[in-house]
Amino acid sequence: MQLRQVPVTTVPEDSDELDREAEWIYKHGFIKPTISSQQDYTVSECATWASQSSTTEKIKKALDFMRQQFLEVPFIAFYRKEYVHPELKDINALWRVYHMDEKWCQLQNRKKNIKRLMEKMQTYQTDSLMADPESTLPEGTTVISQEDFDRLDIVDTVEELKDVYQNFLLYHGRNVGACQEYHRKKLKEEKAERRERKKLGKQKKYKTVKRKIRRKATKTVTKTVTETVNNEETGEPEEVEKEVEEEVETEVESEIEEEVTDDEAMLEDNEEEEDEDDEDDQDEEDVIKYAKRNDAYALCIKFKLSGLAKCFGLTPEEFGENLQDNYAKHELGEETRDFEEVAAEYMTNKLDTKEAISKAAVFMVATQIAKEPLVRSTVREFFHEKATVTAKPTKKGIKDIGEEHEMYQMKYLINKPCREFKDDEFLKLLSAVDNKLMTMDIAENLQGHSEGSLLISEAVELFREDGFSKRANEWNELRKQAVELALKEMLFPQLRKELINKMRTEAVEGIKRACQRQVHDWIKWAPYKVDWGDQYDEDDWDSSGGCRIMGIAYSPDREEAAFAALISAEGELADYIRLPFMMYSLNSWQERERSGKQQDIHKLKNFIRNKRPHGLALFTEDRSALNILRDVNDVLQQLISEEEQFPPLRCILTESNLAKVYANTNKSNNDFRDHPAVLKQAISTGRRLQDPLVEFSQLCNPENDILCLRFHPTQDIVGEEELLQAINQEFINVVNKVGVDINECVAHPHTSNLVQFIGGLGPRKGASLLKTLRGMSNPRLENRQQLVTSCHMGPKVFINCAGFVKIDTTALGDSEQYIEVLDGSRIHNEAYEWARKMAVDALEYDDDEEEGNPASAVEDILRQPEKLDELNLDAFAEELERQGYGNKQITLYDIRSELNNMYGDRREEFVEPTSEDVFDMTNKETPKTFYIGKLMQATVTGFKYVKPAPEELDSAAPMRNEETDRWACPFCGKNDFPELTEVWNHFDAVDDCPGKCVGVNVKLENGILAFIPIGELSDSAVLRPEERVQRGMNIYVRVIKINAEKSRVQCTSRTSALKDVEEAFRQKKDDFYDEEAEKKDNEATLKEDQQKKKAAYIKRVIVHPHFHNISYKEAEKLLDTLDQGDVVIRPSSKGKDNLSASWKVADNVYQHIDIKEEGKVNAFSLGTSLIINGEEFEDLDEIIARHINPMASHTRDILAFKYYQDFGGKWEVADEYLAKEKKANINKIPYAIHPSYDYPGKFILSCLPRLKTRHEYISVTPDGFRFRKENFDALPLLMKWFKEHFRDPVPGTPNSPGARGSRTPYGGRTTPGQRPGITPGAMSMAGGNTPYGGTPGRPNAPYTPTANTPFMTPVNTPGQGPSGTPRRYGGGTPKAGFPGSTTPRSSYGGNTPRGAGGSTPRGSLTPGGRPPPSPSYRGRGGSSGNAWAAVAENWSGRRKPGEGGSKGYSTTPRYDDPRLTPKYGGQGSGSRTPQQSGRNMPPPKGRATPGRTPTGDGSRTPQYGTGRTPRGQFGDSTPLYDE
Repeated sequence: MQLRQVPVTTVPEDSDELDREAEWIYKHGFIKPTISSQQDYTVSECATWASQSSTTEKIKKALDFMRQQFLEVPFIAFYRKEYVHPELKDINALWRVYHMDEKWCQLQNRKKNIKRLMEKMQTYQTDSLMADPESTLPEGTTVISQEDFDRLDIVDTVEELKDVYQNFLLYHGRNVGACQEYHRKKLKEEKAERRERKKLGKQKKYKTVKRKIRRKATKTVTKTVTETVNNEETGEPEEVEKEVEEEVETEVESEIEEEVTDDEAMLEDNEEEEDEDDEDDQDEEDVIKYAKRNDAYALCIKFKLSGLAKCFGLTPEEFGENLQDNYAKHELGEETRDFEEVAAEYMTNKLDTKEAISKAAVFMVATQIAKEPLVRSTVREFFHEKATVTAKPTKKGIKDIGEEHEMYQMKYLINKPCREFKDDEFLKLLSAVDNKLMTMDIAENLQGHSEGSLLISEAVELFREDGFSKRANEWNELRKQAVELALKEMLFPQLRKELINKMRTEAVEGIKRACQRQVHDWIKWAPYKVDWGDQYDEDDWDSSGGCRIMGIAYSPDREEAAFAALISAEGELADYIRLPFMMYSLNSWQERERSGKQQDIHKLKNFIRNKRPHGLALFTEDRSALNILRDVNDVLQQLISEEEQFPPLRCILTESNLAKVYANTNKSNNDFRDHPAVLKQAISTGRRLQDPLVEFSQLCNPENDILCLRFHPTQDIVGEEELLQAINQEFINVVNKVGVDINECVAHPHTSNLVQFIGGLGPRKGASLLKTLRGMSNPRLENRQQLVTSCHMGPKVFINCAGFVKIDTTALGDSEQYIEVLDGSRIHNEAYEWARKMAVDALEYDDDEEEGNPASAVEDILRQPEKLDELNLDAFAEELERQGYGNKQITLYDIRSELNNMYGDRREEFVEPTSEDVFDMTNKETPKTFYIGKLMQATVTGFKYVKPAPEELDSAAPMRNEETDRWACPFCGKNDFPELTEVWNHFDAVDDCPGKCVGVNVKLENGILAFIPIGELSDSAVLRPEERVQRGMNIYVRVIKINAEKSRVQCTSRTSALKDVEEAFRQKKDDFYDEEAEKKDNEATLKEDQQKKKAAYIKRVIVHPHFHNISYKEAEKLLDTLDQGDVVIRPSSKGKDNLSASWKVADNVYQHIDIKEEGKVNAFSLGTSLIINGEEFEDLDEIIARHINPMASHTRDILAFKYYQDFGGKWEVADEYLAKEKKANINKIPYAIHPSYDYPGKFILSCLPRLKTRHEYISVTPDGFRFRKENFDALPLLMKWFKEHFRDPVPGTPNSPGARGSRTPYGGRTTPGQRPGITPGAMSMAGGNTPYGGTPGRPNAPYTPTANTPFMTPVNTPGQGPSGTPRRYGGGTPKAGFPGSTTPRSSYGGNTPRGAGGSTPRGSLTPGGRPPPSPSYRGRGGSSGNAWAAVAENWSGRRKPGEGGSKGYSTTPRYDDPRLTPKYGGQGSGSRTPQQSGRNMPPPKGRATPGRTPTGDGSRTPQYGTGRTPRGQFGDSTPLYDE
């Protein structure tokens, strides 16, 4: 109460303020819902309060306790239940009354100040008018009447009070300064008059006054004295007493009358008046000096337009009543004159036109309407009930507010009612507005009473004169302007700000209550307990005095050691161990880590065995805690199995937030100065499990470390002071519910922070109490009375705190003080007598018996509390009420409950965290931050395979691809097997087939491990996920399933789910989401992005005939008028260090080449070094000559090719053309070359082998052409190679050589150098196996495995991957076994291409013998076969005699796989490839070394001549079909 901003004040006994305040609190604090929907103040909750009519009386009683008796909320909640129950049963309802009382007192103080100001103004006006009663009122003067005071008295809210004050300033603000001056002058005159009266003593006038005086007086007194005389009989001296009289002087007080002058009498009577004068002099200096008003309204008053304003027909009060009732309650006064006629009366030098007069009059009337309290309160109600919010993102917000942003659900709002905002939604919107992410409009089109009608329109109609005359229309137009100006321009902006502030305040209060609920959830748990019965040794495992807890903490940094700390039953650190290898694995590959972990496990095991903790608490920072938990549980299981008397200990995962904050506080540094932070965390973790209330209270220190915890995501918006007050309130509730053992707080400093939360104390009194107790010779409190006697506690403080101070009387056996047993209970001192009476009555003790002592009766009843159940407490309560103690019925029942269980802990029993709690703790997520549908980034960590079962292997059905003629594994999806037998061998291999891939393992961006089922990997069917994603690849996923119990998360990466067009996964958008506005913004953003692509180009100073300072589009327009191959060099959109070279590929096809500049003198000059794709050029001429012109020349070859077509870049047109050609001749394979519009500079080679058209790109390069990773000097060479290899798989696809397996199921090995040679006859025989002819006489030859397999040939280089072998110079003879040819297997019913290393079957060939026949092929006629044979003979005839033998070249080279390329001669390693001609010629400049493969793996390719082959032999003379 002392810390409250507005102090608690008493109310006079005869005042009705408590009744009025109770009604006000009930109305504004209980039954009036907030504008936005806030928990505890929703419409339904307020309706529940409204149904409880007796709540007002209970509120009044609570106010009486607070304001009149200064009883605090905890005391009322626990010891005055009868007066507030059941309506205010919840202690938070009492706190609501307490806080509303503060607002009430603040409102009343402001009302008193304004009332005092109005009274002064009324006095000023009265005195001014009485000075000249006959004079008229000054222009614009309004006399303050009793109605103004009545209006002030009925004010209920701060907003209404502001309305009254602004209305007062409107009419009287210009006179406030004069009023203050008048009262100051009047005060001075009164002072001067009093002083003048004091100085009238010159003419002394006497008067009689009574005065008390002291004087000396003499009186006679009798005294007894002792004298020594001689005994007459014995003669011995003896002492005798006798009485004597004597006179003494004494001071006597008497009252006399005397005459004094007036001055002397005034000095005696008016000393206090002089003191008041001095105070008044000081007040004069503090008087506010009001500035002179010179605003527009004051100018209207100055020009005497008040009369014109009255001609509008309604006063502001009358208009306000019309607006409030929504009908014309007050009719407009008829103005018979035209406005022009009336305005003429008010014209001055400044206002000399009708328009100026009308504008001033409209402003004056609008101002009066806008300042009228009734109008403002009516419009305010409309704002609260019908105001809507429309919001949309800014340009920055459109980009920044993504799916994970807190404003995503409210990114676009349209006409959302303010009452629909929940919790902190409005705060988030305000924060987004402050951060320039959103714009917000409130109540732009405020609705009126009727549906679809605007409030402004209704207001205009209520200030309108019926009639259609020119005069009426003119006046109505002015009235309309006045109303619209008053509402739109003056009142609405003010009320908008007011509404925003009010809703913001409501949201902040809601956050504070949410923080309180979070604190309550943390500290509501009772201390950790175990219930093992009598099974185990009590000496080791007794927990009656509290549980010993072992806290374990670790650091995510493995280099930092973990610690285990044992916390004694008193909460002190008993012992600890260091575990440096606890974070490592027992299966680590490092011996040091394995042995260290084993030592730590052994050390931990012995520590638990020796220290005997009742429970273990594990600090949980991340998922590493689960590994440590598993290790600890294993240790506990070992101990249980090894020792019979070892109980089933539990290791509890504990949240890390408190321990981390505590380890960094000054308190922890003072308490454990030499301990590392991890050990402090272990101590705090153990204490938290032992007693969470005590451990959390340690952060409630002068540094306010408790604010370092996160109670709510938006708690930073709440001020620190307000948040701290809310948190302390929750601590007060729980601490007083539990009670505080004051002696424990003295003995153990870590519990001392609880004292400040005891009712009636607070931080300062609590600290003073502890200081006093610790300074005593016997530093302990032995009974509650010592709070008054020894600690000097005042009566009110004692009453408020006594019941919450717990004293353990069982520990005070050696005390010399009286021990009151009831001091160890919640029973308040004021109820001790009733508790004793109940004990005596329950035990049926007689008053005359010795055992009837009430104190002993209480001790007896504690041993047999069941006897209390026999008492009739209701009758006892009636008797106490009859005796004047009030209603104590609930108190008596509480006493009986307390005697049954003295200070029993009323907190909830500890419950282990659930699986969801563990999931949230280990991953540091909450249901609000990690939820189903969340879009996240993830990293691929691996693939999950399931091995096929034996029965699945038996029923497996490999499938053949019709296009590639390859077999595929039905489990792993590998699809490059040329033979079915290889698939079965693939199954039989132990490690070759991993099985069926069922999904992909990923790691989410927050560290959580997740799984993507194979069905959720893509919208299309995926058999081999390895071809879609790779380890380490970052992908986007959506969470579709969370299994917290098993800690498993499932995700999807389907494109449809990621885009989520139907919003099946995204957070649900607000009910008032503006989809239309979002659509428009998206379209505008897309259009803007497209415009940005037309980037501005930096003009360059380059002198060259081909350079132009033009843009991308302008360059294309210019090239459209030029010839093919012409080039335009222009500035680049990439900036000043780049140029672009645009050249014409074909009509409407232009390629743009980026040129990087280096060595520039300045930003506008040309660089000395020009780079294109890593190749350096000296100047632009060299680029044109060496780079662009060669490409243009090669392009012209394509354009002149007879099978060139231009399909406009549309593949479907090419498909139709080839289908038409195929239909014309079914036995032919049509093909065509056409330009690519998507990739200028590339051409598309389309062919139709069977039913589906194949499209492949041909790249034009300065060196020639590139096709399927092969390089060609001329187009005929490319076409020839294509015709030989068109059936080969495209490189980079699953069917390509690069994707083939390396396992060779067939054949043996032949000795190098002993392979039989190939004769021209054999070549012609091999030609029979081409697609154009079958093998003579061997239509169904069986398949003979070849001995030449990729990884079994003597020339194979291990570890060297496959690569293509381009044929750059010259060509070879197409023949069976060469790349591109197929070797059909009739026994398997189809054309199955040979795998890697496949070749034409060979036996033991002799020079004159025939090779073994190949399997038959259903060819297209023998003529084609003869043509191929002729070509083979021609090829063999061109070889020089003995070339093949001298170089060891006796076999046909393989081109489908470089691993089969023979290596001959050379440096003993066979690294050189034979070249038939031009072997020693240097490679052309700028080109790859002849014979090297494009992949750069170092393999060589045989070269058979560098000159061009005559067109008739190797060019188009052998097309894919007969011409």
